[in-house]
Amino acid sequence: MPASQPILLVEDNPGDARLLKEALREFNHTPPFELIHVDRLALGIERTRQERFAAVLLDLSLPDAKGLETVVRMHQEARALPIVVLTGLDDNSVALEAVRAGAQDYLIKGEIDGKLLVRSLSYAIERKRLQDETQRHLERITALKDINAALTSTLELPTVVNILHDKVHGLMPDVVATVRLRNRETGEFEPLAGKNLDEQAWKEAAQRWAGDGTISNLIIRSRSPLRVVDLQSDSRIQDRELLREHGLTAYLGIPLLSNDEVLGLIAFFAKGHGAFSDEETEFLSALAGQAAAAIRNSQVHGAIKNLASDLERANHVKDEFLGIMSHELRTPLNVARGYVEMLQTGFFGELPAEQLQALDKVAAQHRVQLGMVNNILNVIAMESEVAAAHCESLVLRDFFDEIQSAYPQPLDGKVQFRWDIAHDLPTIRSDKTKLQYILQNLINNAVKYTPEGSITVSAKLETASDGLGSDDPKAYLALAVADTGIGIEEEFIPVIFEKFSQVDSSTTRIHEGIGLGLHIVKRCTELLHGKVKVESRPGQGTIFTVTLPCELSSDAQRQAESKDSSPEPI
Repeated sequence: MPASQPILLVEDNPGDARLLKEALREFNHTPPFELIHVDRLALGIERTRQERFAAVLLDLSLPDAKGLETVVRMHQEARALPIVVLTGLDDNSVALEAVRAGAQDYLIKGEIDGKLLVRSLSYAIERKRLQDETQRHLERITALKDINAALTSTLELPTVVNILHDKVHGLMPDVVATVRLRNRETGEFEPLAGKNLDEQAWKEAAQRWAGDGTISNLIIRSRSPLRVVDLQSDSRIQDRELLREHGLTAYLGIPLLSNDEVLGLIAFFAKGHGAFSDEETEFLSALAGQAAAAIRNSQVHGAIKNLASDLERANHVKDEFLGIMSHELRTPLNVARGYVEMLQTGFFGELPAEQLQALDKVAAQHRVQLGMVNNILNVIAMESEVAAAHCESLVLRDFFDEIQSAYPQPLDGKVQFRWDIAHDLPTIRSDKTKLQYILQNLINNAVKYTPEGSITVSAKLETASDGLGSDDPKAYLALAVADTGIGIEEEFIPVIFEKFSQVDSSTTRIHEGIGLGLHIVKRCTELLHGKVKVESRPGQGTIFTVTLPCELSSDAQRQAESKDSSPEPI
């Protein structure tokens, strides 16, 4: 016969207590209810601390407590127990207040028979069970939400594991959690962290728990949770003495899965109670799923950090290599240039015309190589952390005269240079070297891709409002280099300013250079806080426009505002 269910009866009237016992004998329940009678609230509370009861039958009028105070005190001391109130008053308002205070039901003395009493107790026990279950579900849903927020608040793996341990311990203080993660290089599942136990002893033991036929291996291979009811009696369990020392009695192992990959294993050990329930297994499995996602994110984050560090180190080595090689190449190139010039000027004696023509070709190729080396050095300098503009007073008219003198009209007449420079350009403060880099590389680019036609270089001063309501307009130096060359396909325009970019392989084979000129233009423009724009039509030509803010003297600013000395548009 099933064991009886003890019901605590708190009733100070012996006659009422006797009637209730007789009612249960006439119509009882399976398993049967057994009344345990006390006549004081204090005695009843003390018994709930010492014994396990299925429910409480509680009189509202006792020698040491009256009315709703009786329900409130009992509920505070024995929250897990369903309470059925007994009273001689047929008052619905009192009944409702009793339920709000924690009671499950309300019975009126004198109207109670065995059937009603059994039904009331049975319903109260079931309602209480459902309430508690619902409350646990809500608490665990809230806990999962809080844990998810905590786990996703960091990408550092040690912090993720510590948060996981802290949350598990807060929710289930009698549960120990341990984590093992798979080493991607060796494939071994290495112990990472375990709390509330001798961590070093656990790590040593965990190394022995990974072989074939072990609990860990079964979980990893099946990719599903596994429960052990009694760690001391299960033949698959190793190191039982260690488990016994820490009072660990039951086990739940859950694989950490992400995108169908086993990242590791999280194991929960119970202290002092039986096997993990289905409800606990479901909750901890959901927790393990969140932990797996957080661990995956932290591993990806770590891999990205390592990759970024490796790339930064490789880039630094590359820049050092390019810098050293460029310096080492420039020295012999300059020596070779000196000897070529000596030969061209007849320092060692007159040379035949054919030999002079050959020397001219050598000199031209030398200039190309030296330009490549200088471009590499310029890029390295401009991309260093200390790169900055060094402004000085610059007479624009003299500056453009120097540029123009470096590009005479070609003797073959296939390409014509046109210089459209305003005559009254003022003195400004800017970085002369970077302005030279911008114009020289734009002109060299135009020469390279214009087999015949014209190249037009223009410069003008523009003014514009700063858009902030200021009365002083801002001054801008507008530079443009336009050619009638081969042009650029629209799909390649977004990449032409990248380092070592020359549009496509066929262009790379036909034309000289290593693809740094336009990158230098863009970088210098950025350092001068300007903008560069390109417009091109294949087969018709290309226009590069650079707009740079500049600082004028007060006289030059007034002159710029009063005159429109801009050249005609290209």
